[in-house]
Amino acid sequence: MIIDAGSLWHKVERLAASFSVFGMLVYILAVFFLDSSQQNTIFYIFVGIPSLFLICRMGSLLARYKWNLISILIFIGYLVVSSLWSGTAFESLKISSKYALYILCLLLSMYFFCRHFNARTACLVIIIIAGGSLAFSISMAIYNSLEPGQLIAGRSSLNDINGWGEDNPISSAVVLGLSVLACWWYFPQAGRLGRIMLLILILFSAALMFITKSRGPAISLITTILILCVFRRNRWDLLLLVVTVVSVAAVGAFLGLFDILIDRVQSPNYRLEIWAGTMRSLADDWIIGQGFGTPAGIPYGSSVATHSHSTMLEVLRVGGVVGVALAMAMLFIIVRGPVHRDNAFYLLWLVYGLLCLSTNGRLPLGRPAIEWFCFWIPLCFVMYYSLPGSSSLHKLKIG
Repeated sequence: MIIDAGSLWHKVERLAASFSVFGMLVYILAVFFLDSSQQNTIFYIFVGIPSLFLICRMGSLLARYKWNLISILIFIGYLVVSSLWSGTAFESLKISSKYALYILCLLLSMYFFCRHFNARTACLVIIIIAGGSLAFSISMAIYNSLEPGQLIAGRSSLNDINGWGEDNPISSAVVLGLSVLACWWYFPQAGRLGRIMLLILILFSAALMFITKSRGPAISLITTILILCVFRRNRWDLLLLVVTVVSVAAVGAFLGLFDILIDRVQSPNYRLEIWAGTMRSLADDWIIGQGFGTPAGIPYGSSVATHSHSTMLEVLRVGGVVGVALAMAMLFIIVRGPVHRDNAFYLLWLVYGLLCLSTNGRLPLGRPAIEWFCFWIPLCFVMYYSLPGSSSLHKLKIG
């Protein structure tokens, strides 16, 4: 019996492409339900491994998304090459190359995910997952007999509330903020019962977001929603604004939350000190940066920061002005594509993510983390849904 190697490999690719779609669903679920280390494991098993069998299809993607993908590859490649002028060139080059491969796997998996789900359906999937996460968090909080007063007074992550999920309050707030944004975006398209459920999800997600006491994601969410309201100019947005503001004011007054909010706003913030320290450290390296793998070591207060607490500043520290220019060129090339009703949500997600990363982000070249959720995933959605016809449901196929 003669085995056709080409036909066999084609079947392997089809199986890997189908599994990568399922893998992306599992990974998105993991972001809402598991902590960062468990998310990494999920990505490696369900997305990374099957995507390795699709690496040779990168040429097909380049033909369809030529300058978009080239800009990404140049930006990632430059950050990898910057390892050569860091203090630990060989070790840093090995680590950065590994991270670059992870991102390539994500690009491939997201391509097949977006071909399988249209833009509107993918948004609905995210809302359903967010709703399940919220219901789980509330159920676990009740099961664990958590005192509301204790949660309100302190800073709690999703892990503190339900024993699962993100163990960082800031990352928890970012995920909850996307729940609010997705529901807000979908609200005008839903039926009467759907709008009631979306409103409940918005209010409860906002309440849990308050419990995290994370200022950056909250300000980022408010800014993004205002941008949405200004550009969409829909009566439902005005209604949501009124209902949300009135609900927050009523609950805040009843529970005496405004004093807690004021105290949190006035609490010490070392961001400006860290950012100033980052700029000082670049006195001799502002053109090409310090290179990937060079530790930040930025002193502030009585501690030392391990990164710049701003993704773009970290790109500047590692890659210099050249790195920032490549990042901005990449964003411009991808975002300049046509924006229509369905894929505009992912552009808003990217805006929200970039705003969140501007106050607490790390370098985007790294293992799966909140930076992927804020940057690479929405960037892939914007890119793959921007071509004419890309928002339609496609049959999944190879070749």
